[in-house]
Amino acid sequence: MLVRSLSLVLIVVGSLISTGAAAQIADEAPPSRSARKALGLSLLVPGLGHRYANGGHWGKSGSFFLAADIGIIVSLIGTRWRESDLETTYRTLASSKAGTDLTGKNRAFVLSLGSYDSSDEFKDVLLRTRQWDRIAGAEDPANYWDWESEQDRLDYRDLREDADAMGRRASWMIAALVANRVVSGVTAMLRARNSGGADLSAHVTPDPVNGAMVGTVAVRW
Repeated sequence: MLVRSLSLVLIVVGSLISTGAAAQIADEAPPSRSARKALGLSLLVPGLGHRYANGGHWGKSGSFFLAADIGIIVSLIGTRWRESDLETTYRTLASSKAGTDLTGKNRAFVLSLGSYDSSDEFKDVLLRTRQWDRIAGAEDPANYWDWESEQDRLDYRDLREDADAMGRRASWMIAALVANRVVSGVTAMLRARNSGGADLSAHVTPDPVNGAMVGTVAVRW
């Protein structure tokens, strides 16, 4: 899943580059610059390696990678805050409207709570489907719940799903941070290594077979 996410993020980054934000990297780098140092600086702070390779000038590509990193970090902080707020809200709802505390409960319990009106109903389903290994847990008084209304349960389920969506979005952003550093590091390294400069081109095209978007990133030096 993470590999797939990184691949898709690289496609998005490549698409942005191809639209003009950083369509071509063609600044000349002094031959005395260390490619390894340029790579390390960009892995630490995207764009910093370009600044080093350009003799103290950020340039278009360095500014682009740095701005992208800042934007992603700001979005990640906002997403994590929203995820935490949603989780607090649905946990409070479960406590006040279903009479159960989610502290220490596993994922299966959290999901079941949003699918059944009460623990008794859930236990009946387990009996009918002969899931004997789960019945003991359902009969535990600590796992009791009973929603005051179906709407309360639906509200809980929607809040939990929204929180999960925020978590997935945060994972994408973390993958984007990694991808931004990798692309920035590689291009900065090539720029420092080759006095003639390096070109980075990227585009996104539809697959002729299934129509899915396929990204291509090419580096030339």
